[in-house]
Parts: sequence; C-alpha cells; structure tokens
Amino acid sequence: MPLGSELKLIALAGHPGQMAELQGLLESRRDYYERVEGAAPGPAEAQHVCSALPDGFPYDGKHVFGVYRAGVMVGCIDLLVGYPDSVTAMLGLLIVAASVDNQGIGSAALRLLDDWIRQNTECTRVRIGVVRTNDGVLGFWRRTGFVETGETKPYVHGSLKSEVVVMGKSL
Repeated sequence: MPLGSELKLIALAGHPGQMAELQGLLESRRDYYERVEGAAPGPAEAQHVCSALPDGFPYDGKHVFGVYRAGVMVGCIDLLVGYPDSVTAMLGLLIVAASVDNQGIGSAALRLLDDWIRQNTECTRVRIGVVRTNDGVLGFWRRTGFVETGETKPYVHGSLKSEVVVMGKSL
C-alpha cells in the first residue's frame, strides 16, 4: 500500500489537543529551528505557526494541516492560498516529526497537499522559500518537482542573517 494512503491531511482548528500535538512536533525539530531561527522553538510556536500572516493577507487564506498517520500527527503544513497572487499557493512550512524523518512522509504529504490545492483552490502553482542556512533540504524540494526561480530575498531573524531561495512548481 502506498505511503500516501496511510496519511491524512486534517485542517487544524486550534483545539487544545491539536495545539499540544503540534507543539510537540515542532519541538521535536529543534535542529530545523536552530538552522532557520537561530534558537529552539518557543513555548508558543504552535500558536505562531497557526496565526502568522503576511501584512494585509486575509486570515481565510491561511490553512494549517496536521499530517496524520494512524491517528498520530507526524507532520505539519502551513499554506497561504492566493499569495503572493491569486493563482499561487505559498508553502510556508512542511515539517515532519524527527521520529519519522527520511521515511517518505514529507513527499507523500506534499502529494496530498497538491491534490487538495487542485481540488479546493484556483491556484495553478506553488512557491516556497528555503532559508539558505537550511539549504540541505534543496534536494528534497527538487525531487518533488520544485525548481529555483532565480529569485532570492534577504532573511533576518533575530541575529541570524541569511537569504531565502525562492522555488516554485506548476500544478
């Protein structure tokens, strides 16, 4: 049975149990947070993931999904539909629990997300931004169909200074 059939994307609604699961998942990826933020995730990181928006972007365009396998959250996806334009979905975060890293969860979850975008939005492409201090994941994104656009943007988070490599793919 393909891995994707074992996974479910469930829209997170901010219920305390979901938030606790998400917080635990994010805390399991201290390595990621140290690379992209220069510090471990804070005690309200789950709340931040569920509420952070670009200036002026409507809340109804934000979608946060738990990636579940056998009833357990094993990943999270943060998506902005219609950003930076009406036909683009911006993937803000795709993260899997450290305990299931390198098991194909991320690729399978991304396929489910692509299907969700096609079925529920008018978006025809997806963009991501990879912080250069986390560029070890560029191979993953390339294998899942993303290509570098040639666009980079400065990135500053606290004392961490880097750049963002913008990637995209058509759906």
